[in-house]
Amino acid sequence: NSHMVERYVDAIFFGTHWKTFVLLYAQLIYIICVPIVYILFIIGFVLLIKWADLLIDGSSALVRKFHSSDIIIWLTIVAFGTSVLELATLIVAFMKKESDIAIGNIIGSNIFNVLRVLWISSTIGPIAQSPTTNRDILFTLFISALLFLFVFLGKKYVLQKYQWLILVLLYVAYICVILIVSL
Repeated sequence: NSHMVERYVDAIFFGTHWKTFVLLYAQLIYIICVPIVYILFIIGFVLLIKWADLLIDGSSALVRKFHSSDIIIWLTIVAFGTSVLELATLIVAFMKKESDIAIGNIIGSNIFNVLRVLWISSTIGPIAQSPTTNRDILFTLFISALLFLFVFLGKKYVLQKYQWLILVLLYVAYICVILIVSL
């Protein structure tokens, strides 16, 4: 590192060719920035874990405070908090009229999230099957099939506004049913 700084100083004060100066400057920036990127990555990862803990602790405190069911908090606050990235991607994709990215994001994130949760859960211990799980899986399959039909039937490869509205209303109805059943 000190050798690079000496070459940098020589290039400035002793008139070395400008390309060498730019090269040395780029190397110096690289030497400085790469450790900063790694440090920021580690800080971001630690903060992500800390904020996730705060989200879970805060959600649990809300459940205790209002004496409500855990499912209400998990279906609202935690579900929204874990879906913000997909929502941001969807908004940007729709603003840029990139429906392929939007549809791929929806399908890909759903598949990945379900498989990741099942994989991690099954490595910890066996997963118990319950009527609630069956209901959730059936609803997910139904919505996925409906999305597939909307996209590939009718106006090819385009999700119309009324179809989007149907999907949103079905989701809201599903949440309401779960809330009513859990109370």
